Amino acid sequence: MDELYAAAPEEFVLVRARLERELRDAGEPEAAADLRARRRPNLAAWACNQLARTDRMGVAALFAATRQVVDAQARAGRGSRAAALRDAARERHALIDQLASAAVAGLRGRAPQPETYRASIAATLDAGSLEPEHADDLRAGRLTRPLAAPAGFGPVGAVPSAATADDARADAEAARRSLTAVRREATATTNAAKTAAAELTSAALRADAAAAHLHEVERALERARANAAQTAEHVRAAQARADETRAAADAAAAALHHAEQGRR
Repeated sequence: MDELYAAAPEEFVLVRARLERELRDAGEPEAAADLRARRRPNLAAWACNQLARTDRMGVAALFAATRQVVDAQARAGRGSRAAALRDAARERHALIDQLASAAVAGLRGRAPQPETYRASIAATLDAGSLEPEHADDLRAGRLTRPLAAPAGFGPVGAVPSAATADDARADAEAARRSLTAVRREATATTNAAKTAAAELTSAALRADAAAAHLHEVERALERARANAAQTAEHVRAAQARADETRAAADAAAAALHHAEQGRR
């Protein structure tokens, strides 16, 4: 079972067939039939299974944190015990979030958008660490499907039933303030993203204009080089003609001098 559930998703069926054949060859038909009935986990369950193998201490810490919340919930009433329950629940929630991040990271390269499995992974860790019928499968890394978050016991914990109305109103007001702050931060982030997008568009336009200008400069430089080469050729031709003319003039002068000497 450990070898089967440690297999990569794309190798699960092949590994199951090989192990089933080995069990039958070893004279274990019932075990082979049980193995054959095992279904390939979906990616969320597979990620939790691999987390149970790669971070056994983290999963053990989750079970310990769950026990702390359950114990605190049983003792909770008002005052410090209620606060202890909320603190334990927040710590458990933070641990689930940390483990879910590690499991999501394990899906990179296997899922096009690993982050879309985060909620399902977190719910599976939540339920698996609380519900006895799933605890062994989570510890052993043998889950075949994701689990639904348990009703009435989310990872953030519940407010004690004996909490006063004033406590509830205070919690609600704190939640509203937190929501307002988150919305304000989201608005600021959205505005910053819009500004960044506008700056990026402007920079792209400037880059395009600069590239077009550079292209024109390069073309002008090529034309200037061609004109310079042509002018140099004309200069060489004119120099050659001038040399020919000078040689002809020298020859004519020599002939004239010779003729004048002959008349004398």
